[in-house]
Amino acid sequence: MKLEFPKVLLIDDDEPFSKALVRWLSELGYRPSIAPTAVEGIALLEQGGFEALLLDLQLPDGSGHAILRQLHRVGMRVPVIVVSGTAEMDDVVRVWHENAADFLRKPFRIEDLAASLDRALGRALRENPSESRPSLATAPVAPAPARAQPDADAERRSHLEVTAAAQGSTAGAKDLRSAPSALRGTAVPRGGPGTPAAAATAGAAPIPHLRPAASKLLERLKAGTVRLPILDPRVARLPELLRSDNWTLEDLVNTVTRDGGLAAGILRSANSAVLARGKELTSLRDACTRLGSRAVIAIAFEITVKGQFAAPSEPFRSILKSSWRNAIVASRVAPALGEMLRVAEPDELRLMALFHNVGELLCVCLLPGMQGQSASTVTLEQLAAEIEGMHEELGAILATSWKLPPSVLRMAGHHHRPAQHPEPKDQSTSRNLVLASWAIALRAGFTYLPGQEAVDPGEFLNELGLTQQHVSHVYDAIKTWSVET
Repeated sequence: MKLEFPKVLLIDDDEPFSKALVRWLSELGYRPSIAPTAVEGIALLEQGGFEALLLDLQLPDGSGHAILRQLHRVGMRVPVIVVSGTAEMDDVVRVWHENAADFLRKPFRIEDLAASLDRALGRALRENPSESRPSLATAPVAPAPARAQPDADAERRSHLEVTAAAQGSTAGAKDLRSAPSALRGTAVPRGGPGTPAAAATAGAAPIPHLRPAASKLLERLKAGTVRLPILDPRVARLPELLRSDNWTLEDLVNTVTRDGGLAAGILRSANSAVLARGKELTSLRDACTRLGSRAVIAIAFEITVKGQFAAPSEPFRSILKSSWRNAIVASRVAPALGEMLRVAEPDELRLMALFHNVGELLCVCLLPGMQGQSASTVTLEQLAAEIEGMHEELGAILATSWKLPPSVLRMAGHHHRPAQHPEPKDQSTSRNLVLASWAIALRAGFTYLPGQEAVDPGEFLNELGLTQQHVSHVYDAIKTWSVET
């Protein structure tokens, strides 16, 4: 079978920028095409064969957001990298939830685009190793050419910027046009680590799979120079109880009664409108008996975990607080959905939903200081982009450190993408339940990023055989809940 390099489509009406970028992509071995309008771009996509899309948001005849929504609607799973001269927080959050693979603001460094393409193509290969995608070529990708030997100007050239942006700067376009010959032979390995293409370039310098701050954070975590939050001592034994098959009600009661404040908080939560069933509970033993031990454990985590995360300053502190509120609401919605579907352990879903986005909390706490700058200089745009790229990996690291149950660990590390292919039915159900609960919390007003829009839970509900009508009473119940953080 003939091997081919990936076809990449650029939808952008900025002619100087487009021509310069296409020239550079060609030199790296990609097969690029240009569409200056949304209509032309959609027509080319419908012809099929493209394995990545570079998309501007502001087009003369439409919006890039509309194209993203249309791709999702028809099931075309081509990775989309948004390249835009505008980077309002609303745009960043919207493309994130419209399933874009990445967001690059013009002007951007060519090395950032190269890494982003590598990441997007590798992710698509990992998630769909044998699946035929609508209107996409299925021919294997050829190995990257051998890397040229570095020269004295290599470092300078690696930081060349793509500066032919919205103004059509002549100087910017000239800089980019000079890049291909300078970078000849430095093609990015396709498919990520462990793939044949990556192995073919084993002697080359590694290409980062995350943004700079994310890469630095992971390096420091692995080196032990950045400390992870630790579990509150009051609940440190709870993960052990969850992993054990022979723990008793007495073990749980003894654990949570050691702290009066924690015991009072559990009873207060158990008697709230969302959890109260019948007469008011007056003892922890009654709470454990009536609500279920896993629900009580979730309440204990709900009360204590928030205190283990501290953001350096505003607006990160507010984001952190709002994110945890979203997690609490999602954790209360999840078992309700589970009961509708008659899952075996609906209260286990509560823990999964509570911790599924714990990696986002870690990002908000640690990322602002990762680039040698004060937290005040880290933009919300940067934070959102870093979160999108790494929160699952960070969530898995933290869940492992805290020794949380395997189901919670899997959800923290793989809620947007399955942990294995094919995904077992029970895991697929749990994942869609948690994502539906998160989306319902957003729609109920529990957003956490500035300008964040509600996500339609319909996609996840449909996977579960549910409709919006099935969950209408959940929104009414949420209005009565007291969510303390």
